[in-house]
This record gives sequence, C-alpha cells and structure tokens, in this order.
Amino acid sequence: MIKKISFAACCSLFCWPFYVSANESVSHEFDWSARTRYADFSGEEDARAASLLLRLNLDSKWSENIETHLQLDNVNRAFKNEHSDGVDLNGNPVIPDAEGFDLNQAYVALNYDSVKFQLGRQRINLDDQRFIGGNGFWQNEQTFDAALTNIKFLSNSQFTYAYIGNVNRIFGDQADNNLSPGDEGYESWDGARPAAMLGDHKHHTHIAQLNYNEWDYSQIIAYAYAIDNKTQPTASNNTFGANYNFTYKADVLKYRVRIESALQKQPELNDSPLLTYYLLDANIGVNRFEFNGRYEVLSNKEGVNFITPLASLHDFQGASNLVQNYAAHGIKDSSIGITWRATPFKIESQYHQFRSYTSNDYLAQELDVTLSYRPNRKHVVSLLLAYFKPEFSASEESSTSKLYLDYAYNF
Repeated sequence: MIKKISFAACCSLFCWPFYVSANESVSHEFDWSARTRYADFSGEEDARAASLLLRLNLDSKWSENIETHLQLDNVNRAFKNEHSDGVDLNGNPVIPDAEGFDLNQAYVALNYDSVKFQLGRQRINLDDQRFIGGNGFWQNEQTFDAALTNIKFLSNSQFTYAYIGNVNRIFGDQADNNLSPGDEGYESWDGARPAAMLGDHKHHTHIAQLNYNEWDYSQIIAYAYAIDNKTQPTASNNTFGANYNFTYKADVLKYRVRIESALQKQPELNDSPLLTYYLLDANIGVNRFEFNGRYEVLSNKEGVNFITPLASLHDFQGASNLVQNYAAHGIKDSSIGITWRATPFKIESQYHQFRSYTSNDYLAQELDVTLSYRPNRKHVVSLLLAYFKPEFSASEESSTSKLYLDYAYNF
C-alpha cells in the first residue's frame, strides 16, 4: 500500500541527483531495523495482537549540499480476529498497528551552513511532540508530506518553518474512504469511513517554531501552528504558545523545570471561544533516580475542547489512550512519576489522576510502568504495563489493563 507522494517531492528525489557534477563524490548508506510486538488488553472487552515491523533505509549523499533519504516499512500482524487495527473494524478493541507496505519517508535535503531545507515525505517532531509529532510508538508512524526549513542562528538557536500538504496517519493508506461490508458500523455510516479514521488527511497547514537557546541553564521556545485540515475540518485550529525550560546540575542533584502556556481558536466553529493550555513539569534527579511531578490542563469552553490532533498522543495523558473517552468537558491531568536507571536497565512509573476541566469532578486514574533492557545500541527489549480505571465506577470489571512487549533490532 505505497502511499502517494507529491509530484514535486518525487521529481526532487529522482531527478535532482542527475544534476550533480560527475566530479562530485557520491555515497550511499543502507541499513535496516525490525521491531516485534505482542499486545494484550484485558477489561470489559479483551483483545490481543502480534506484529512485525521491517524497515529499510537508504541515505544517499549526492554532493556536499544535496542528500536524499528513502525509508520503506512493512508491517505484518497476527491474531487478526482478536483485535481491530483501525483499518479492519471487527468490533474488537483497536490496537492500531496497521498492516501493509508503506513509503514512510522520501525526501531531498539541501544543507547550506546554517540553513537546511527538506522537501518530501518526512518526520516532523517538534520539541516534546505535544503538538506536532510522529506517534512513533505505533508500528506505522505518522509522517508529513511537507516543505521544511530549519535556520540556525547565534550560537545554539534555531527557527523551523514547515508547510504541510498531507498527513500520513498511523492507520495507513488501506484506511481509505470505503469501509468493507463486514466492518462494524458499515450500515450506520453508509459504507463511508469516518474522517477521524482515515489514513490520509489533506492539509493546508503552516507551522513555525522559534527555539532560543543561548543561556547556560534556560531555554525559551515559542510556536505558532495554523492547522488547516481539509479532510477533517473539525481538527483545524490556530494555536500560539511558548514554554520555558530550566535545567541545572549540582553535584549529585539535577533539576529540570518546564512551564508552558498556549492559546487556541478553532476557525471552523462560529464564534469559536479562546481556549487555553497550561503545563507545569518539574523533575529532580538523585543518582540513579529521577522524581517527576506534572500538571497539565486542556481547557473547555462552551462545549469546545482544546485539541492537539497532530501530537504524538500516546506519549501524553496515560499510555492506555483511554482518558479521551471521558474528557468531553476538558481535562486536568495531575501525575507523579519515578524513574530508575542502571545500565542496561531502566524502569519508569507514572501515576495519573484525571479531573474534568469544567466541573473538577474526578474522571479516572491510571498507572503506567515501563521496563527497558538495552544491552547495546542494536538490541532493545521493553515491557509496558498500563492500568486504567474510571473514577466514577467502583467495579473492577470497568477497569482496563494493557500490555505491550516489544523487541527492537537496529542494524
């Protein structure tokens, strides 16, 4: 299921190298990686899945200034009748590791001292990916058909701008406009896949970020995202924000603090309210341990939620990805965490308590634990356990447990 890439990007990738002088040295570097996964969900509805991602990379350097990158992915899965993958909707819980062959990245890069330009299908991971990211946890990551410019200035600062024409989402190209007759919801949706479940979203989106990093301990990032989603207009928004980061190490102690605020309007809505986002994140590291406290608020006004549709959503508000089912009136996420590191092992834990933004009522709680083993650069084994329980229900049957066991190999 090779995704369509823009004509301009294809021309850039396959025609530009022929303009390189015969005297220029040309080099190619090939590598591959693999990631296997077993996922098991237990709750009101059970599900399980197994998948294998094979990834091939070809990096070519055509001259001192011109490079190309080609990345091909293939995902296969098992236990197909025991889960939905976001493409096949059989009524079981969704584990969105969609199957198929994918042109994941294909771009040309021009490098000129402090300026870099990339055209084509590419990753765009800005800052911590809270607003723009690749959802790389899933086997089929999110990439962007875009033109991106990165400009470095002063000693360690940079400005990034990108125009996005298409978002290649984690469901893949097989999640097209038409449902299969056997899919759940086929009749109620008249055979048409809802826009939120499509594998491709057409965009006319502009994103810009300024990263000012000229101090020893402080960093300021300001951003403006004009997201114009033509396929799903309700996901369009104009978001403006900034964050301040402080990092300091004194002997055995290490401190990290992040403060962030953003404003958002959703132009597709008449008289769209001005929505707010706040974050306070504090970390203290002592030897092998790191302690974290985090408070994040996504507001709601007049029935409209603050949204982050292009974020790496799995990385925020709990690894179970379930709290959004209860967040119709905004969300307040209070969490604490502990991380322990001793090479090659790492253990992370995070406890979340979720409240409604408008009423301050308890919504749910969640505990996530991740165990990682990385003996060297090539091999990584990780186990993620997530336990989610709605606060309003005392019944254990209403809770959900999720397990992800991954093994990754990097050539």
